[in-house]
Amino acid sequence: MSSWRPAERSSFERAIHGAFLFFLTACGGGGCGGCEGCGVSPIPGGFPIAERIPNSAQVRLTSGGIEYMENNADALVGLLLPDGLEFEVPPTTTSVDATICTPDVYVCESNDCILRGEIASLDLAPTGSNGLNATVRVILESRRCTGRDGEGACTGSERGPLRIRTEGGLFGACSGGVLADIDTRNGSRPDVGIVANLVFDMETELARDGYTRITLASAGLEEGRDLEDDDLDLSGDGGLIGLIAPLLKGIIVDALQDQVGGLLESTINDQLCTTTTEYGCPTGTCSDDPADPDSVCRFGGVEDGTCTDDSARCVPTLLGTDGEGDLGEAFLGSISPGTHAPGQFLLASGGDAEAVNDGMSLFFYGGFLGTSRDFATFPAHNPCVPVIDPPPHPMIPRVDTFRANSVPGVVTDPHISIGLAESYLNHAGYGMYDSGLLCIGAGTPLSQQLSTGLFSLLIPSLNRLTFPQRSVPIAIVLRPQQPPVFEIGAGTEEDPVLGVSLPELQMDFYVWGNERYIRFMTFQSDLEIPINLTVVDGEIVPSIASLTASNAEVTNTENLLTEDPESLAGTVESILSTFAGMALGDLGGFALPDLMGLQLEVGEGGIQGIEDGGEEFLGIFANLQAPAAAMALSAPVQTNLVSSEVVLNERAMQVETWAEGELPAVHLWLEGEGVEGVEYEYSYRLDGMPWSAWTQDNHVVIQDEALLLQAKHDVEARARVVGERNSVDPTPAYQEIIVDLIAPQVVLQSDVGGTRVIARDVVSPYDLEMRWRMPGLEWSAWERLESEDPLLPSEEVEVEVRDEVENVGSASNALIRGRPNPAADGACACALPGQEDNRPLAGLLLLGLVVGLRTRREVNS
Repeated sequence: MSSWRPAERSSFERAIHGAFLFFLTACGGGGCGGCEGCGVSPIPGGFPIAERIPNSAQVRLTSGGIEYMENNADALVGLLLPDGLEFEVPPTTTSVDATICTPDVYVCESNDCILRGEIASLDLAPTGSNGLNATVRVILESRRCTGRDGEGACTGSERGPLRIRTEGGLFGACSGGVLADIDTRNGSRPDVGIVANLVFDMETELARDGYTRITLASAGLEEGRDLEDDDLDLSGDGGLIGLIAPLLKGIIVDALQDQVGGLLESTINDQLCTTTTEYGCPTGTCSDDPADPDSVCRFGGVEDGTCTDDSARCVPTLLGTDGEGDLGEAFLGSISPGTHAPGQFLLASGGDAEAVNDGMSLFFYGGFLGTSRDFATFPAHNPCVPVIDPPPHPMIPRVDTFRANSVPGVVTDPHISIGLAESYLNHAGYGMYDSGLLCIGAGTPLSQQLSTGLFSLLIPSLNRLTFPQRSVPIAIVLRPQQPPVFEIGAGTEEDPVLGVSLPELQMDFYVWGNERYIRFMTFQSDLEIPINLTVVDGEIVPSIASLTASNAEVTNTENLLTEDPESLAGTVESILSTFAGMALGDLGGFALPDLMGLQLEVGEGGIQGIEDGGEEFLGIFANLQAPAAAMALSAPVQTNLVSSEVVLNERAMQVETWAEGELPAVHLWLEGEGVEGVEYEYSYRLDGMPWSAWTQDNHVVIQDEALLLQAKHDVEARARVVGERNSVDPTPAYQEIIVDLIAPQVVLQSDVGGTRVIARDVVSPYDLEMRWRMPGLEWSAWERLESEDPLLPSEEVEVEVRDEVENVGSASNALIRGRPNPAADGACACALPGQEDNRPLAGLLLLGLVVGLRTRREVNS
């Protein structure tokens, strides 16, 4: 049956993951005010104008995207107006001047008149230099409201005519009632037209100076396409119908015109105007109602904190995001509590949009600043990194790629094109560095294997600092000495789409001893991290192709370690390069933001590097897709890990023949259950690394260099109904795989009253069994080694210790004339079976560090 252990990530992988997602998505559209619980809030006075980087990101809705939206108008309107296009015809009183009489006319005085619209077509046309014309054709019908909520809003309606009453004339001759049934399908054309003209121009008011604003230039009925006479079916007092028909048509057209304009204007206010929120309006603006977080912010006079003119123009919302906060605490607080990095960031559309090539292009400001704790001073250097002067602001051009409708290498012309400039990434990288966001500490709460049980094999003299404990915590602190460098690649296997360099990255290693952490070495190297982006189940998933450490050196070992620093540096460097995937783990995936409810789908060739205008861009080219209807089988299924088998190649695990021949393998037999009569598919992963592609084969084989590392490895598997994302098992089946060819080390020491047994094992330090005998006598029964170092009653003894997979280590303590046997190397023999001295296998030198650099989930039995 399935079992689950909560996943944790190493500080290093979380830093890379968080930084990458930050650049692409920050806290999400509309500003970080909606980022609940992330510790980041909107910037009250806005991001400093002089620190913005124009054109950092460039986004285009292509002509193909506009065509898709036109062809899927029903889906789009359904997303924007889930309750349908429905509005009320307000009660109206007027009069008719006729030859016979002048009656008063009461339209919808019962306050139950409804008009419902069904979208027949949508036409979007970029106009002028920065405008967008939207023409919607709507089929209209009259209805009656059947219920209202506590606020008076109509909650239901049914098909029916509008009620009209007249009153007046001599002896009430012009008094009576008329029913007006409206259906635009009865006329010569089935619909009426609604037109809205939007303009994407640059705001000039100080609080939003330079940012893009969207204004509704005009809205109303399409000329020559309003109600026709045949759309109205009047019944009732015959003498009144001829009088009322023209009047009624005018009333309905006026109501429709007013309602359409009001609907679009309210949509602008709801979606495109800044609201007060809990943080207040931007500096220099006012609120309609400061106590109401949903009230609109406006440019205008203020009195007692309230706008004096509620008709003043609203403050446009940022088309993007900005925010400020302790970014270290917000993004890394759970795994590196000591990381503090107060700062501000920005990624929002600026300047006029461009209506070009039958599409619409937007160009985004970017920015990132380290600040003081009160966010009042910038840049505010964090002392955890050396002082480095900030680079000059980059000059990023607007490029033709994000004005075009097709892209070389992309199989299908995209609907949406997104470009993130390399220069902006490097500018933000300096801000992250100087703010201290990359000063990260990780310790045992994140990794079961971050301990001297493994490090002592790499660094034997470390035992002196931890004796007599079997295994004690290790902590690692990352201290970059230079800002990260980002480089956009082509997006091929040979040239990954994103390269991250961390020059002169220092890692301080600490061991817990004497009730405190003691630094025992500092490892420094230039780290190169190539990142590929792939699309899996609608998410963009970053993965590490490899990791290269170069120019390594080890310092700060004086008086603590006896190993040669140069040799240590080379060993650590090679381990980092070999086990990159295990060290960095699964960086996770993220879904692209939707566009007005339409999802973005990235196809073949849709993620690639782009060079244009002398600038490199990380390009993401996607197509719009209406959300799929919920599938019938959407409940999660159960995953059963029926059995597993580990196949090891001992030769490949020796240092002299490292990785030669077949890699170690884990065979898994899987099954899914929970839904009858369906086919299942499976995905799996090792040691928290990325999930595999889905396969319908229930016998899968995992072969990975990580299995060369003798340790306890995590294997997880999950099932789902074939092709159905919502059915993925949320609690993957779990099994621990032990890779262990090395017997425990056993040391015997003479002590008062007998012989002290010191047993150490790299993989199973606390799961050992022991038996012993005096020379010539029978072995004792196997017993669990409960105490740290048990004392045997005899001074002359043989001891065997075995681990969980029954590797056996032995030692003997023979006495000659009451003195320790010199052949036993100082009264103890520590050699493993087949060894000639007391050193561990050479392959042990490859253990340790990489497991310490990645997060291992705590075992929940």
